[in-house]
Amino acid sequence: MKPVTRFLLLGKIDSDFGTELVVADSAAGRLLRVAAQEPPADPAPRWLQIEHLLADADPDPARPEQFSAKLVATLPRLPKTRYLRRLLGSLRSSESMPPLFLPGPSVAYSRFDGTSPSLAVLGLNEPVVFGSASGPMLGFRWSEISHQLPLADGALPGAASLKPAMSPRQWKSVMGTVPRFALAAFSAPSDGYCKKWVIALY
Repeated sequence: MKPVTRFLLLGKIDSDFGTELVVADSAAGRLLRVAAQEPPADPAPRWLQIEHLLADADPDPARPEQFSAKLVATLPRLPKTRYLRRLLGSLRSSESMPPLFLPGPSVAYSRFDGTSPSLAVLGLNEPVVFGSASGPMLGFRWSEISHQLPLADGALPGAASLKPAMSPRQWKSVMGTVPRFALAAFSAPSDGYCKKWVIALY
Protein backbone atom coordinates (compact mmCIF):
# COMPACT_ATOMS: atom_id res chain seq x y z
CA MET A 1 0.00 0.00 0.00
CA LYS A 2 1.39 3.37 -0.99
CA PRO A 3 2.19 5.66 1.99
CA VAL A 4 -0.27 8.50 2.53
CA THR A 5 1.02 11.92 3.57
CA ARG A 6 -2.22 13.87 3.89
CA PHE A 7 -2.43 13.35 7.65
CA LEU A 8 -1.49 15.88 10.31
CA LEU A 9 -0.79 14.93 13.91
CA LEU A 10 -2.61 17.33 16.26
CA GLY A 11 -2.29 15.62 19.64
CA LYS A 12 -1.96 12.42 21.63
CA ILE A 13 -4.17 10.73 24.20
CA ASP A 14 -2.61 8.36 26.74
CA SER A 15 -5.08 6.08 28.53
CA ASP A 16 -5.77 2.47 29.42
CA PHE A 17 -6.25 1.93 25.69
CA GLY A 18 -2.61 2.88 25.08
CA THR A 19 -1.50 5.90 23.07
CA GLU A 20 -3.98 7.20 20.53
CA LEU A 21 -2.92 9.78 17.97
CA VAL A 22 -5.42 12.52 17.15
CA VAL A 23 -4.97 13.11 13.44
CA ALA A 24 -6.55 15.52 10.98
CA ASP A 25 -7.28 13.94 7.61
CA SER A 26 -6.82 17.02 5.45
CA ALA A 27 -8.21 15.31 2.34
CA ALA A 28 -11.46 14.09 3.93
CA GLY A 29 -11.89 17.00 6.38
CA ARG A 30 -12.24 14.86 9.49
CA LEU A 31 -10.56 13.97 12.78
CA LEU A 32 -9.32 10.46 13.54
CA ARG A 33 -8.14 8.55 16.62
CA VAL A 34 -5.32 6.34 15.34
CA ALA A 35 -3.73 3.49 17.29
CA ALA A 36 -0.29 2.61 15.96
CA GLN A 37 2.00 -0.29 16.81
CA GLU A 38 4.82 2.18 17.49
CA PRO A 39 3.49 5.73 18.01
CA PRO A 40 5.96 8.46 16.97
CA ALA A 41 7.64 10.37 19.78
CA ASP A 42 7.82 13.69 17.92
CA PRO A 43 5.46 16.39 19.24
CA ALA A 44 2.48 17.79 17.36
CA PRO A 45 1.81 19.39 14.97
CA ARG A 46 3.56 17.13 12.46
CA TRP A 47 2.84 15.71 9.04
CA LEU A 48 2.55 11.95 9.17
CA GLN A 49 3.21 9.05 6.87
CA ILE A 50 0.55 6.42 7.56
CA GLU A 51 0.40 2.94 6.07
CA HIS A 52 -2.43 0.40 6.27
CA LEU A 53 -5.01 2.68 7.92
CA LEU A 54 -8.03 0.58 8.83
CA ALA A 55 -11.27 1.49 10.58
CA ASP A 56 -12.01 -0.69 13.59
CA ALA A 57 -14.47 -3.43 12.72
CA ASP A 58 -16.25 -3.02 16.07
CA PRO A 59 -15.62 0.57 17.18
CA ASP A 60 -16.21 1.80 20.70
CA PRO A 61 -19.51 3.76 20.67
CA ALA A 62 -17.78 6.52 22.65
CA ARG A 63 -14.92 6.68 20.10
CA PRO A 64 -16.41 6.25 16.61
CA GLU A 65 -13.34 7.78 14.94
CA GLN A 66 -11.15 4.77 15.83
CA PHE A 67 -8.60 3.56 13.29
CA SER A 68 -5.53 1.37 13.48
CA ALA A 69 -2.37 1.65 11.41
CA LYS A 70 0.55 -0.63 10.78
CA LEU A 71 3.03 2.21 10.39
CA VAL A 72 2.93 5.82 11.54
CA ALA A 73 6.02 7.99 11.09
CA THR A 74 6.58 11.73 11.26
CA LEU A 75 7.88 13.61 8.25
CA PRO A 76 10.59 16.29 8.47
CA ARG A 77 8.43 19.04 6.91
CA LEU A 78 6.32 20.91 9.50
CA PRO A 79 2.94 22.51 8.69
CA LYS A 80 2.94 26.23 8.10
CA THR A 81 1.06 28.30 10.69
CA ARG A 82 -1.29 29.79 8.11
CA TYR A 83 -2.19 26.37 6.72
CA LEU A 84 -2.69 24.93 10.22
CA ARG A 85 -5.08 27.72 11.21
CA ARG A 86 -7.01 27.35 7.98
CA LEU A 87 -7.34 23.59 8.49
CA LEU A 88 -8.44 23.96 12.11
CA GLY A 89 -10.92 26.63 11.08
CA SER A 90 -12.45 24.25 8.52
CA LEU A 91 -12.81 21.57 11.24
CA ARG A 92 -14.19 23.92 13.90
CA SER A 93 -17.40 22.82 15.60
CA SER A 94 -20.52 24.93 15.37
CA GLU A 95 -21.48 26.84 18.50
CA SER A 96 -25.08 25.78 17.91
CA MET A 97 -24.14 22.55 19.73
CA PRO A 98 -22.44 22.11 23.12
CA PRO A 99 -18.67 21.54 23.10
CA LEU A 100 -18.17 17.90 22.04
CA PHE A 101 -21.83 17.75 20.97
CA LEU A 102 -23.32 16.50 24.28
CA PRO A 103 -24.07 18.78 27.27
CA GLY A 104 -22.17 18.64 30.54
CA PRO A 105 -18.51 18.29 31.61
CA SER A 106 -18.80 14.49 31.46
CA VAL A 107 -21.22 12.06 29.83
CA ALA A 108 -22.45 8.65 30.96
CA TYR A 109 -20.92 5.92 28.82
CA SER A 110 -24.37 4.41 28.34
CA ARG A 111 -25.44 7.52 26.38
CA PHE A 112 -22.98 6.91 23.55
CA ASP A 113 -24.30 5.12 20.49
CA GLY A 114 -21.52 5.74 17.98
CA THR A 115 -23.20 8.71 16.31
CA SER A 116 -21.64 11.47 18.44
CA PRO A 117 -17.99 12.38 17.69
CA SER A 118 -15.45 12.03 20.49
CA LEU A 119 -13.17 14.73 19.07
CA ALA A 120 -13.80 18.40 18.34
CA VAL A 121 -11.95 21.56 17.35
CA LEU A 122 -13.32 24.42 19.44
CA GLY A 123 -12.91 28.04 18.42
CA LEU A 124 -11.73 29.97 21.48
CA ASN A 125 -13.20 33.26 22.66
CA GLU A 126 -11.42 35.03 25.53
CA PRO A 127 -9.49 31.95 26.77
CA VAL A 128 -8.32 31.93 30.38
CA VAL A 129 -6.57 29.37 32.58
CA PHE A 130 -7.32 28.79 36.25
CA GLY A 131 -6.56 26.21 38.89
CA SER A 132 -8.99 23.76 40.46
CA ALA A 133 -8.82 20.87 42.92
CA SER A 134 -8.42 18.47 39.99
CA GLY A 135 -5.86 20.55 38.08
CA PRO A 136 -5.67 23.43 35.58
CA MET A 137 -8.79 24.33 33.62
CA LEU A 138 -9.33 26.22 30.38
CA GLY A 139 -12.17 28.73 30.44
CA PHE A 140 -13.73 30.21 27.30
CA ARG A 141 -17.00 31.63 25.97
CA TRP A 142 -19.07 29.33 23.78
CA SER A 143 -22.34 30.58 22.33
CA GLU A 144 -22.25 33.42 24.89
CA ILE A 145 -22.00 30.91 27.77
CA SER A 146 -18.88 30.42 29.90
CA HIS A 147 -17.44 26.91 29.76
CA GLN A 148 -14.56 25.25 31.58
CA LEU A 149 -12.72 22.11 30.49
CA PRO A 150 -9.75 20.44 32.21
CA LEU A 151 -6.38 20.62 30.49
CA ALA A 152 -4.74 17.26 29.88
CA ASP A 153 -1.11 16.82 30.88
CA GLY A 154 1.05 18.45 28.23
CA ALA A 155 -1.73 20.55 26.68
CA LEU A 156 -0.15 23.71 28.14
CA PRO A 157 3.20 23.22 29.89
CA GLY A 158 3.37 25.19 33.11
CA ALA A 159 -0.40 25.72 33.23
CA ALA A 160 -0.59 24.90 36.94
CA SER A 161 1.40 28.06 37.80
CA LEU A 162 -0.45 30.46 35.49
CA LYS A 163 -2.71 33.24 36.71
CA PRO A 164 -6.47 32.91 36.05
CA ALA A 165 -6.92 35.82 33.64
CA MET A 166 -3.94 35.90 31.34
CA SER A 167 -3.29 38.95 29.24
CA PRO A 168 -2.28 38.53 25.59
CA ARG A 169 1.30 39.24 26.70
CA GLN A 170 1.18 36.38 29.24
CA TRP A 171 -0.26 33.99 26.66
CA LYS A 172 2.50 34.95 24.26
CA SER A 173 5.15 34.30 26.90
CA VAL A 174 3.83 30.75 27.32
CA MET A 175 2.73 29.80 23.80
CA GLY A 176 4.07 32.52 21.56
CA THR A 177 0.51 33.59 20.74
CA VAL A 178 -3.01 33.70 22.15
CA PRO A 179 -4.58 30.33 21.26
CA ARG A 180 -7.38 30.41 18.73
CA PHE A 181 -8.41 26.77 18.90
CA ALA A 182 -8.68 23.97 21.47
CA LEU A 183 -8.58 20.31 20.50
CA ALA A 184 -11.05 18.61 22.83
CA ALA A 185 -11.74 14.92 23.33
CA PHE A 186 -13.70 12.51 25.45
CA SER A 187 -11.52 10.53 27.85
CA ALA A 188 -11.66 6.78 28.36
CA PRO A 189 -14.58 5.77 30.61
CA SER A 190 -14.02 5.92 34.36
CA ASP A 191 -16.73 4.95 36.85
CA GLY A 192 -19.17 4.80 33.96
CA TYR A 193 -18.44 8.32 32.62
CA CYS A 194 -16.29 9.86 29.89
CA LYS A 195 -15.07 13.34 30.72
CA LYS A 196 -14.35 16.16 28.33
CA TRP A 197 -10.83 17.53 28.31
CA VAL A 198 -8.54 19.69 26.19
CA ILE A 199 -5.54 17.85 24.80
CA ALA A 200 -3.95 20.63 22.71
CA LEU A 201 -4.12 24.37 22.10
CA TYR A 202 -3.38 26.13 18.81
